[in-house]
Amino acid sequence: MTAPLLQIRNLDVRFNAAAGAVHVVRNVSLQVNRGECLAIVGESGSGKSQTVLAALGLLARNGVATGSVRFCGEELLGRSESELNRVRGSRVTMVFQDPMSALTPHMRIGAQLIEVLVTHERTTRRAARERALELLRWVQVPEAEQRLTQYPYELSGGLRQRVCIAMALLTRPDLLIADEPTTALDVTIQAQVIELLRRLRVEHGTAVLLITHDLGVVAALADEVAVMYGGSIVEQGSAERIFKHAEHAYTQALLRSVPRIDAPADQPLAQFTAAAQNHE
Repeated sequence: MTAPLLQIRNLDVRFNAAAGAVHVVRNVSLQVNRGECLAIVGESGSGKSQTVLAALGLLARNGVATGSVRFCGEELLGRSESELNRVRGSRVTMVFQDPMSALTPHMRIGAQLIEVLVTHERTTRRAARERALELLRWVQVPEAEQRLTQYPYELSGGLRQRVCIAMALLTRPDLLIADEPTTALDVTIQAQVIELLRRLRVEHGTAVLLITHDLGVVAALADEVAVMYGGSIVEQGSAERIFKHAEHAYTQALLRSVPRIDAPADQPLAQFTAAAQNHE
């Protein structure tokens, strides 16, 4: 049996604060296989993003992570910055929910894309520019050559997110982490971003770790789902099982919160309070 691409075991994350340690991730275990999409689902503050940041060694300075994080069988926790930089940004890349803050505002788009390849692959700037153009066209950025000369503020939110996806694909990563990639985009652009992520898996075999609270995105992309609440995974399984036969009260409440066109007009959209009280 093929070993997991990413395997997280018994991950705990604490932040040291003036009032004492704050425990934000508790005993989390999950794995992502090659070519698979795993979605980590939960409300804001549930620990989704901190789990991934801990795995990549990107916690704030007062954060402490314990447990095990293996990528292609290699332990990442406790590694030095230089050792981690051989993995992150090249074999593991990330797309953030706010493309404006993810891009450097005073640098042209072309310069930012070229810098990634020159840093990680030590290629020539000419070859890097050609690769950048290729990826911009692959993510369907119109007038791609012209976009290389523009600054982030000159692009719409949807185009900036496409640029971020292109940047994440430059090094042909094994794993793409997408943190709320459709937040703040209108529904048409959301659908286009979802299609790009789907094509990425089909055409390139790239695994995707999706962090989201949007169950529509999960239904469209995920093979496996891990549901987080209060820093812990309360339920995980195939996307089909989670959507059709959710067992945990919190998961059921999340599913009930999705508006349905056939729901009675007076039916509450969510019952999170009751689910949270009973989640144990």
